Amino acid sequence: MTGISLKLATVLDKLPVSISLFSPAGHVLGKAGGAAAMFNGIIPAFDAREAARWTFVDRQGAAIPRTHWASARAFRGERNYAGLIGSFRNGEEHRIKVTCMPVGDLGSEVAVVAFLQLLNTRSRAVEGSHLDLQQRLIDQLMQALCSDEQTAGQDMVRKLAS
Repeated sequence: MTGISLKLATVLDKLPVSISLFSPAGHVLGKAGGAAAMFNGIIPAFDAREAARWTFVDRQGAAIPRTHWASARAFRGERNYAGLIGSFRNGEEHRIKVTCMPVGDLGSEVAVVAFLQLLNTRSRAVEGSHLDLQQRLIDQLMQALCSDEQTAGQDMVRKLAS
């Protein structure tokens, strides 16, 4: 792990978040953060067994189909900072927010970046209160992934730490 990667992992591991990188086939390429264990080997929208641990419902309480989950939308090239708020089960139920963004470079081995945040008393997040930080984090990560500059990763670590 490079120095920059280690710094980023250290910052993320202290937060109730996860950032995961997915291949064009939906496989996890890398993940970091205190909530990184929530994403297994494949993006949930692509795998029925994995999807069974996740629930997203609309305002009327109807289940949102996997084809409309944030990850599926990102794989179609849609950018949506609002993401989806739902629940994740791994023995106990966790309230979560998932936002996924497509990576603009078609030749990249990374197709989608996923940002997952636990919405609980530890994260002190309330719907909407975390949006600004999340949007800054996603923008910085996207810039680092899409940039040819080696300093982009360093800039991202500095901005996340501030």
